[in-house]
Amino acid sequence: MSEYCSEILPEEEGIPICKSLCSSITEKPPCCLRIHPIDTSILILGTYKVNDNNSTDRKGSIDIMKYNNSFSSLALIKTQETSSAILDLKISPFDYTLIATVHSTGNITLWRLTIEDSLIDLSLIKNFQLFDETSLITSINFSSVDDSLILVTLTSGKIYTLKLQNSSLDILNSFDENHSLEAWTGNFSSYDFLKNVIFTGGDDCKLLAHDIRSNQLIFKNDRIHNAGIVSILTPTPGDYNGNGSWNVNGNHYELMTGSYDDNVRSLDLRVLPPNDLIYSLPPKVNQSLNLGGGVWRLIPFGGKDDTDDRLLSCCMYNGAKILNKRENENEIVVERVFKENHNSMVYGADWSTDGKFVATCSFYDRLVQIWSPGYIY
Repeated sequence: MSEYCSEILPEEEGIPICKSLCSSITEKPPCCLRIHPIDTSILILGTYKVNDNNSTDRKGSIDIMKYNNSFSSLALIKTQETSSAILDLKISPFDYTLIATVHSTGNITLWRLTIEDSLIDLSLIKNFQLFDETSLITSINFSSVDDSLILVTLTSGKIYTLKLQNSSLDILNSFDENHSLEAWTGNFSSYDFLKNVIFTGGDDCKLLAHDIRSNQLIFKNDRIHNAGIVSILTPTPGDYNGNGSWNVNGNHYELMTGSYDDNVRSLDLRVLPPNDLIYSLPPKVNQSLNLGGGVWRLIPFGGKDDTDDRLLSCCMYNGAKILNKRENENEIVVERVFKENHNSMVYGADWSTDGKFVATCSFYDRLVQIWSPGYIY
């Protein structure tokens, strides 16, 4: 992993550095964050706290904060304690009241979040103990084209697809080929011949692609990345309202990855454009860009503009950054930097769906911040 970077990197010279609008400190370290897609003043965070006297005892919470734009303030309004730590939290792209959290004890919890006027209620739907309690579930992702499909990754290296139906959650697929070390991230593909393909990345530096109809391994590659793969982004139509789409009008065979080696990479899954993916052949690297910190998350622009393909990247010890492609080119560039006051690993970030602000959170210093991409030094 990178050392904490408080100075501007050479490649960031001339790039606007954003000022923090406001901040708040959480009780437990935050590791994931989502902004509500309708009420963008509401932030939902998952936290992860290790017992100082017992490293296997981990607690967590769902913290709900409210951002007041008029007073530039960020305040905690509700906390739901959980019996184990939360590693990831997602809002269903088909139902904004449905939240899923994954935990350090092999369980997945579904919650119902309702927001009516100034009243906010978070209620437990059901907890599902699908895996061994010694397994940490590292990530969860909903399919953006099938409301019943969920993908999870585990520290055991295992990857699973799950079926969500009538508030029940069951294992749908397991795979013969998994990761030999921690599986950190996974994502569904959504378009063309890839709509039945999942991609996963792990600490073993392997990028795996599976066909979920047959559970067949399409390819595996451990030569592209120099350290563990911790984020994967595929072209997506976004949620049912079109929020959070990415690369809708571009190359549907492009894959973006982030790694502990500090690089974000653009991969082309076609062997020779415009040919389709060929089984067993690895992707081509279009570009690799060093962001000065492990690229833990890649989050598409939150609004409905399907021509806006900007990404928000969590760069761990180097803050967060907005990435874009140069106009009429395929080169990834950094457009904004969010680093001020983050003295620990930035694990969580999100865009508001109106595009007006960004939220970030860092772990050990327990800091949550609000930024405007237009408010710069």
